Amino acid sequence: MSAMSATALAGRTAPSRPGSIRIPAVVIILTLVGMFAACLVYVYISWLSPIYYYLGFPLAPGDHPVLGLSVGILLVSAALLRREMTRFSDFFLWMVFFFVLTPALLFIPLQGLLADDGLVTVCCLGLSFNIMALAGNFRVKLPIVRFTTLRLALVFFVTYAALNAWVLAIYGSSLSLSDFTNVYDQRFRASDIMSGTLVGYAVALLSGAYNPFLIAIGLAERRPACFIVGSLGQVFMYSAFALKSVILSVVLVPFFYFFLLRRPRITSMRLAVLVVGSCLVPLASIPILAPDGEGLLWIVTSLIFMRTYGLAGALTGVYADFFTTHPHTYFSHINFVSAFIPYPYEQSLGEEVGFSLVGHPLDANANFWASDGMAAIGSPGIVLMGVLVGAFLLAINSVVTKRNLRVACTAFIPFIIVVCNTSIFSALFSGGGMLLVLMMYLWQGRRQTDAVPVPRT
Repeated sequence: MSAMSATALAGRTAPSRPGSIRIPAVVIILTLVGMFAACLVYVYISWLSPIYYYLGFPLAPGDHPVLGLSVGILLVSAALLRREMTRFSDFFLWMVFFFVLTPALLFIPLQGLLADDGLVTVCCLGLSFNIMALAGNFRVKLPIVRFTTLRLALVFFVTYAALNAWVLAIYGSSLSLSDFTNVYDQRFRASDIMSGTLVGYAVALLSGAYNPFLIAIGLAERRPACFIVGSLGQVFMYSAFALKSVILSVVLVPFFYFFLLRRPRITSMRLAVLVVGSCLVPLASIPILAPDGEGLLWIVTSLIFMRTYGLAGALTGVYADFFTTHPHTYFSHINFVSAFIPYPYEQSLGEEVGFSLVGHPLDANANFWASDGMAAIGSPGIVLMGVLVGAFLLAINSVVTKRNLRVACTAFIPFIIVVCNTSIFSALFSGGGMLLVLMMYLWQGRRQTDAVPVPRT
């Protein structure tokens, strides 16, 4: 690697040499952000809206004046974020920036669903994100609870084995590695089997905390046995409930680790290159896609532009529109809050919004700004979620030390993917997020002189 590229990835400019041109890292980052934004706007207008308008991708006529404001907010927000990720909050914020904030800010003005062209929603999203970024600059010093590595491993693997045994006992012969075209049939069967058993919590804890933690330890601390056990565990969870995000994590987590997190310096530039690079092949394929919606290119293009980037942005606007005419939940969509505040709907938020959107059953889960903030109290809820998520980032910054940063970022990739598509309260309290935070806190306090119970292979 040249001196120019190495220093650029570190978030600095290269030393001057005769005849060389120095490009500040922030300029490169903003250029990549601008390229990504231009790509999403082009794809929305030329492909997403004509093909998937019924899923929340309408295109409003006119000049979309709020779109310019959205681009400005994106560029300013990117310029204010750290180029080098030295805390967990840096990684979390950049992931949310690319996978939620950018498509949401760009698509809301294009949709034209809101009376003000999305002006208030766009401003609230920008403010909320920067509140999160501000809170992510801080941490508090917590007391370290010392445990032997052997004791931690014993508790971990006993509970891990018990939860897996519970899942196996409930699902038994119904376990199946369904292909992606039959996952809903498998989920319906799994839902019937698990009814009244509470085994869904075991599946969530295993797929959201235990297995990602094992995969992260296996990768970051070079323990292949842990990686293999965690990966097989995710395959087992997929065979039980057929969640695509679970099986995909076996591929995505190692990919993010080796491309981004394994580096001596974890930089936003590499993440931006990854995001922009993921758009190149599907972007080039749009003019030649088959009109019948079939073929590998169509599947790849749809997965990246509609499922990965598109729905996160489009459903933010759909939720904003839905709750202008429907009752807010005042956080009663959270289980323990509903004991005090009546929940105003018969079905889950995703099912209510999905049915309103397409006219038949559809679970349209959306990110924490939509599912938690807008659903609870409308636009002010977006800002409130910035405060709450900011508090979460402050807390986890206090738990994750620099020594364990790579383990934490790797282990939390499935969690971040989940909060980009659903309620952060569900992800924390029933999806394994809080347990994963506890695991990281205990792991940082392990005594380094103890023998490692899991052998290296």
